[in-house]
Amino acid sequence: MSPRPPCVRGVEGTRPGMAVAGGLVGKGGRSRDGRRRGAGLVPGGSRGTEEGQALVLLIGLVVLVLMVLALGWDTSNWFLGHRALGNLADGAAVAAANDVDTRIWYRSGGRSVRVAEERARATVEGYLAGSVGDSGVAGVRLRSVQVLSGEGGPEVTVRVGAPARVGLLRLLRLVPPEMEGRAAATARLVPP
Repeated sequence: MSPRPPCVRGVEGTRPGMAVAGGLVGKGGRSRDGRRRGAGLVPGGSRGTEEGQALVLLIGLVVLVLMVLALGWDTSNWFLGHRALGNLADGAAVAAANDVDTRIWYRSGGRSVRVAEERARATVEGYLAGSVGDSGVAGVRLRSVQVLSGEGGPEVTVRVGAPARVGLLRLLRLVPPEMEGRAAATARLVPP
């Protein structure tokens, strides 16, 4: 029987103490310069069972980073939309509070300020129709307009709503499906 050559093509002839490197089967151990030969390069070597784990960790890390970015994007969209709705409601309330009933104003000699609820609602609707396009929020709806008599004069409260344009936050049920903006303005008598 002839002895086996020290290096054979293929995996069939492996024995304990041999390692596979680049398709060649050779004896494990150290080379002449002291470095290990072929350790852990294939399944069955010392690190062969860990092959592909770095790829799984990398994919998991990429998914995690994308989820954090999506969460940040949604959160900023929600806050900006909420602020824009607040600005719309504030502008509409100021416009309605400035729409004083002039007939009552002149009859009282400038001592009585009154805002009619019907006129206030029409003023708010006109304001929203002209300003919604510039707000950056889609689907804005007027929820309510209230005119209440106060100490300093009539107070106009406006509530507007719009659908929340967030995906991940809504799926996680962290925000309601609709945003709301609310503001109040008062028309006051100021002595000359």
